[in-house]
Amino acid sequence: MLVKKMNFYEYDYDKSDVLDKVMSFISTRQYGNALECINNLDLSQNADPLILMSKAQCFLRLGKKKEAFDVYKQTINLCDEQLMQNKDPFILNIKGNCNLILKNYIEAIECYDDVLKIDDKNTLALSFKSVALIRLDEQDAAFDCFERLLEIDSSNNDIKLFKVQYLNTIEKYDESLKILDEVLNDSYEYPQAYMLKADALLETRHVDEAWVNVNNRRSEERFSRNAETD
Repeated sequence: MLVKKMNFYEYDYDKSDVLDKVMSFISTRQYGNALECINNLDLSQNADPLILMSKAQCFLRLGKKKEAFDVYKQTINLCDEQLMQNKDPFILNIKGNCNLILKNYIEAIECYDDVLKIDDKNTLALSFKSVALIRLDEQDAAFDCFERLLEIDSSNNDIKLFKVQYLNTIEKYDESLKILDEVLNDSYEYPQAYMLKADALLETRHVDEAWVNVNNRRSEERFSRNAETD
């Protein structure tokens, strides 16, 4: 069984006890516990790029940038070793995202393009390629990625929020607000949508409405925390 994760650091993976535990710690911001779990593994015998990248993420979230960047580089090297045997889109996406974190945007895009040659509907590659293109100020190319993503899955709210972040960046707030209303009308399980909407409203000088959305996000976060403890 495959478990689908859609965010900046998490990917599809074969569900195993170790990976499930590590991802659970990361998703609840228990980065020290995740690191302890990873450090108990014998990675010298069975090195896994996803586990290594998760270790780097933990270091980064704990403010240990040097350690994080060293592990991201180790992950890229491990990906290269595995890619010599098989051009696996999963491994290419991991390599691309490590390069993205290290601000090697050209190298990241090369990885995502290799994925898309194999699977032209790979939403992870398209999503993160758009991020790299935005960092390079390639706005038109980034927009093409978003349009392609929505062609593949027009109902995916995560993809819509990716596009909203892009639209806010290029100051197309009216279009951004329209998409945000679609997301919030469809589901209230996206507290980040309230902050994106607040940003757009502040930029268009709708200050009172912006504060309403900030407070809505706080309410959603409190509700989520209470649900976790029940």
